[in-house]
Amino acid sequence: NTADITTNTNSINQNTTDIATNTTNINNLSDSITTLTDDALLWDAASGAFSANHNGSASKITNLAAGTLAADSTDAVNGSQLFATNENVSQNTADITTNTNSINQNTTDIATNTTNINNLSDSITTLTDDAL
Repeated sequence: NTADITTNTNSINQNTTDIATNTTNINNLSDSITTLTDDALLWDAASGAFSANHNGSASKITNLAAGTLAADSTDAVNGSQLFATNENVSQNTADITTNTNSINQNTTDIATNTTNINNLSDSITTLTDDAL
């Protein structure tokens, strides 16, 4: 019986050690989960969106792959895609200004040409009337 008691005592001691180790591991995992949750991009049910809010401050999301730019795309876009779009908008704005200036100049030139054509027509009529 003494041998059995010793074996049982050793087993109980090992179980106690294992339980303490498991408790420590569980606490470490809980701490890791808390840290992960603090640093994660989490779903915010109140706003119906993912939130990058950390410690009460807005945070940026980095290393985002370029999203598909298509009529039916629901992908997120990244900074380089927005930069390219802004560059195109700037170029289009400059081109529209150039085209507007050209149209205005063409309108002026057409009015001048119309006046000159009318004057030439009047001169031809006068010349025809005065011809032999």
